[in-house]
Amino acid sequence: MGARASTESFFDAGVVLDALPHGVALFDSHALTPRLLQANAEFLDITGYAFDELRSKPLWTLLAGPESDQIVQQQARAAFPGSPVPPIEWLIYRKDGSPLWVRVTAKGAHGRDTFLVTLEDISQYKQVRESLRASEGRLEVAIAANRLAMWDWNIPRDEIYYNEHWQAALDIDPKDLLAREELHERLLLPADRPEVLQRFEDHYHGHTASFSSEYPLTTARGVRKWFEAYAKVVRRDQEGRPLRMIGVLSDVSHRRKAVQEVTAVQERWERAVRGTSDGLYDWDLLTGHVWYAARFREIVGRDVDDFPDTFASFQNAL
Repeated sequence: MGARASTESFFDAGVVLDALPHGVALFDSHALTPRLLQANAEFLDITGYAFDELRSKPLWTLLAGPESDQIVQQQARAAFPGSPVPPIEWLIYRKDGSPLWVRVTAKGAHGRDTFLVTLEDISQYKQVRESLRASEGRLEVAIAANRLAMWDWNIPRDEIYYNEHWQAALDIDPKDLLAREELHERLLLPADRPEVLQRFEDHYHGHTASFSSEYPLTTARGVRKWFEAYAKVVRRDQEGRPLRMIGVLSDVSHRRKAVQEVTAVQERWERAVRGTSDGLYDWDLLTGHVWYAARFREIVGRDVDDFPDTFASFQNAL
């Protein structure tokens, strides 16, 4: 459908308006209520109204609906007469009653009798933005719940944002991190572990899907803690250069200590077993699994293949 116009004639205006990617309408600025003179096909498609229907009421009234913000509606009212207002995001209602988010802009020239109003469909943009906000909200909850110390690096600007958990993790004020000159110091990477720095470098240049490592760090109070680090470049340019990178540090000191304690107990148990002449076994009555010490198999004269870790092995040996 081509641009519709009233009886007024405009030099090639219809061709120009229909070539524009957004909804565009031309108004007469002399009337008390700005009068619609011309609208392109995209403007008619966005609103769902025919040209004559758009002229029946002021557009800030015609396009408003039950969920339209009244303050924004007043801003739209100021925009339609061609007043110099910043672009506004407005929830309009099409003729069929369906809501649609649009960006409204108004442009006119001093001393001219007409001005242009554009409507840009931003519904998909709003949906993506709301989805992003929801994702960021879930991320903030996850980070807060796990008390993760996070950094967010804007690489082109070399600016790093830190969340509030660095104080609890390392007794470090994020402002002190910002004052550090070396990148590995600002991102809390261990300078004495070249293999960790190499893995970070590999991911930075796109050779790996992400960066992860465990290494010790010393807090501002001199306490040595173990941390699990994870980082990922979340945005690159068309040539693959990194633009934004996000990383987190998780205190795993308690987990490593628990593993070390279990390992120590196991080692003491194994030394005790090797030092006794008794044939020991450990029978789990719930699972039926039986562990036999090497000395036990020596006493019954069987090897591992002939004497697997089952109670049936013991029964067959009797």
